[in-house]
Amino acid sequence: MKKNLRPRFLPLQRSLSCVRAVFVIVLVASCLSHARATTYDAVTDFSTTTNTNTSTWSYRYSTTTVRDGNYLLLPTYGPWTNWTPTNPQAWRSPTGDVPVIGVNQTGSDATFVPGPGSGPFVWPNGTMLAHPEGGELAVLSWLSPSTSLININFSFSSLDPNGGNGVSWFVEENSGLTTLAMGSYADGGASGNLSLSGIPVMAGDRINFIVDPNGDFFFDSTKITATITTPTSVPESVSSFTLLFLGLIPLLAAKHGLSRCTFLHVRA
Repeated sequence: MKKNLRPRFLPLQRSLSCVRAVFVIVLVASCLSHARATTYDAVTDFSTTTNTNTSTWSYRYSTTTVRDGNYLLLPTYGPWTNWTPTNPQAWRSPTGDVPVIGVNQTGSDATFVPGPGSGPFVWPNGTMLAHPEGGELAVLSWLSPSTSLININFSFSSLDPNGGNGVSWFVEENSGLTTLAMGSYADGGASGNLSLSGIPVMAGDRINFIVDPNGDFFFDSTKITATITTPTSVPESVSSFTLLFLGLIPLLAAKHGLSRCTFLHVRA
């Protein structure tokens, strides 16, 4: 009689094993779902008082056009060149007006007052402007606070259509060895609205939005939009636990014959 009991209860045992495995998957998904989505917006988060290596957004430049991740902090915030009716101010180079990065927070559009050989153009209210120097980059940098999969939405567009040869632009991770996106446009051009999805980052990684003068830096005032969302951020305390169980599930399935079990798709 004992020999006949094992086959009779085998389907039940497999069902219970399946339930346990599904429970583990649900537990992992539940842990992930408790990581709140966070959105970082370069314009909304813009700071007029703080620009440090630990700032979530920092405003930087280089003394060359080499994209190696070694970008200096723009040290000075204050009035920049000639604007009317109100000067929006910006983070500026220590040696001159550019490179520069700022957001027009005056409450109204600002118009550039041209000098010889240039023309007027408008810096719209509530937008970010970056301008490189000849042989130097303007860099907007985002610092990842945690281990995450991030989505990036961004654009580059010309604010000054009065001449020049346009710019080259780059979105890069860390040292520049990982180029996520790149392009260029002529004077008055734009990249269009672009997006990158599911980019893995670790705590301390950087995403750099770079404006390269493309040789001639005249008329290179550039509007940048940059939004980073962390929809699947994994807390440090949970990530190792999660990876351990995700690795064990296939082994448990093979051991208990769960290939015959249909698993539910669980979305965090």
